[in-house]
Amino acid sequence: MFLFIACFKELDMTSTFVSVVKRKLEQRPKPERKEKKQLPVKGEHELTRICGYFSHNMINDMLFLTFFFFFQLFTADIGNKFANSGDLNSAVKYFTDAIKYNPTEYKLFGNRSFCFEKMQEYEKALADAELCLGLCSGWVKGLFRKGRALAGLKRYEEAAQAFKEVLKLDSSYAEAAQELMRVQITQLMEYGFTREQSSNALIIHGTVKKSLEVLMKLNHQPVLKNRALGPVQNMSNDQCTAKPIPTYCVKSSRDHNGPPPELFPVWVGNLIHPVPDSAITNLFSKVGDVYSVKVLISKRCAFVNFTKQEYCDKAIRCLHGVELNGVRIAVRYPDRIPQGMGISKSALKAEDRMRM
Repeated sequence: MFLFIACFKELDMTSTFVSVVKRKLEQRPKPERKEKKQLPVKGEHELTRICGYFSHNMINDMLFLTFFFFFQLFTADIGNKFANSGDLNSAVKYFTDAIKYNPTEYKLFGNRSFCFEKMQEYEKALADAELCLGLCSGWVKGLFRKGRALAGLKRYEEAAQAFKEVLKLDSSYAEAAQELMRVQITQLMEYGFTREQSSNALIIHGTVKKSLEVLMKLNHQPVLKNRALGPVQNMSNDQCTAKPIPTYCVKSSRDHNGPPPELFPVWVGNLIHPVPDSAITNLFSKVGDVYSVKVLISKRCAFVNFTKQEYCDKAIRCLHGVELNGVRIAVRYPDRIPQGMGISKSALKAEDRMRM
């Protein structure tokens, strides 16, 4: 009995589950009141003393509520165990039973959506994800489940939008960032480009639309081999601080129909905390004309593409070690330059800089 009372005290009386049960209890017919009999004081048992604090009906209601609560928890817990062990059919069965007892618990629909998606039953996975979001529209895991289901249905544009919404709500959700990149790469590969071409284009140009535009224009051009790279004039730190640095606008030529300009990238690292593209663009625009920015959340780095090599050198000299969003960033040339992606033949890599 003590255990029963302790369990009852642990219930969250504001939860949706308890609210449903309360409504069920209110709908139960109330028995007629009977006169209370005087209980003898002497020889009173422990159980009788405890029950004396509650009416008979209240104890029955508490028993019903506790049984209902623990049965739902029991079935949901078994469902989780089956899902973790890979027995997805059994997991779906137990999640379905739990939903019958608690149809307003959004996480149960999210868990069942996960199972359906793993079973490649994408329509059912999407239906459960949407039911989940109908109960709790801002739940990021529900949005993530929706994105996965849409990707399974090959509705890649909608899937990408779902993952973008996840990242708007939680910019540190690394798995959503990875899924977004995977979906966008798949979109480009459907046009006949290789995985490497698609990945490189997205890193450089940021969006599927811009990447596709560039890949289409460059697809008929022969791949150019790297040639000997010339040195870039070095600037002293005094040159960075003595003169005021002008603020440049983001490249306007991206809006024109002409061929895209040659690009010169720098790598930005140590992005421990999520940093929006706009913050990086605003900072790096102080040293030169920024054409595009691509943040890789899962790798905690970004690529900034300038329109002139001299801006790269200035960015490394002036912005390496600058504090951004609470951390000191690292700025250097990238380790690798992808070919045929609009990157200039004379763009420097990290190893080229070390030889200078």
